[in-house]
Amino acid sequence: MMVTVTARVPAEIRRQGNAVLEQLNATPTELIRAAYEYVLATGQIPVAQDSAGRDASELPVEKQRKLAEMIARTTFDVSPSLLDFDSYKQIRAQGLAEKYEALG
Repeated sequence: MMVTVTARVPAEIRRQGNAVLEQLNATPTELIRAAYEYVLATGQIPVAQDSAGRDASELPVEKQRKLAEMIARTTFDVSPSLLDFDSYKQIRAQGLAEKYEALG
């Protein structure tokens, strides 16, 4: 079963990142999958430096926990019936509708 992951990224980072991914002949989906595989393999967030030169491994434990919670809140299972839709927007809308309906 596949799931959809939604993330907020600054527009300029996305633009630059997509340009690099294109040069690597890779997609954002492959990048996200690789990031999850890294987390599973290492038990750590991939190292990325912020503007102050700190990497993600220097995040306080509480911020790491909040980040993990945010990832959990912004993902949902994609049932096989959703794969019949033509676009990501349709899949996301239906998946969110199912998630909200499950809340009761």
